[in-house]
Amino acid sequence: RVFVEFPLLNGKQYLEKNPEAWPINEMGERAPPADWFMGICPTDPGFRQYRFQQLQTLLQNFEIDGIWLDYVHWHAQFETSDPILPETCFCERCTTTFERQMEIKVPEGNTTSRAAWILGESDSLWRVWRSKILTDWVSEMKIALNDKRPKALLGIFHCSWYPSDFDKALHRKLGINLNELSGIVDVFSPMLFHRMMDRPVEWVHEYVEWLNELPVPGNGKKPSIWPLVQAHNHP
Repeated sequence: RVFVEFPLLNGKQYLEKNPEAWPINEMGERAPPADWFMGICPTDPGFRQYRFQQLQTLLQNFEIDGIWLDYVHWHAQFETSDPILPETCFCERCTTTFERQMEIKVPEGNTTSRAAWILGESDSLWRVWRSKILTDWVSEMKIALNDKRPKALLGIFHCSWYPSDFDKALHRKLGINLNELSGIVDVFSPMLFHRMMDRPVEWVHEYVEWLNELPVPGNGKKPSIWPLVQAHNHP
């Protein structure tokens, strides 16, 4: 069977010609690359159209058995023992969309003051909204896949942190809600790079056991788990 890795929110090449999609940090500045990775603002409509057109072209031209979404997270770098976890994105589009969808009012001001208010006065709603943005991306990818290839699987490569790791960064910074995603995807593929992330090898087994116990929303089918393990001595 043939499965395709699909780089969902890796924005480096797109940003070279479309700087309006650059993720903005809480200082109102373009967020620098997180090591080698350069994410993108996931609410940018041009990028969204770009990725979905790529998916449609792929599904029309190839009889694939599944799509695995990669880089399903807001701009950050987690494939290391010392992760890079910027606060993004505070562009005008993100903050106004946050206001509208969460039915709140962010005080007028420049990007820095609006970001400070969000992080200080509405942090929990902000985190919920950010995870909803990612969950909606995955859900719409699933709909598109089912329309063209109803028997194909949708998998995701995802950060293999526990919810409490790095001050709850899985949800707070990366925007990943595994409980919600478990009701959408067919396969979880946690990225269990034990040496890169400075973990004991036993962690590979322990994390899979933990992930297998996650509850699935409603009466959905529990996703399969196909772990992605490190078999190379880097670093």
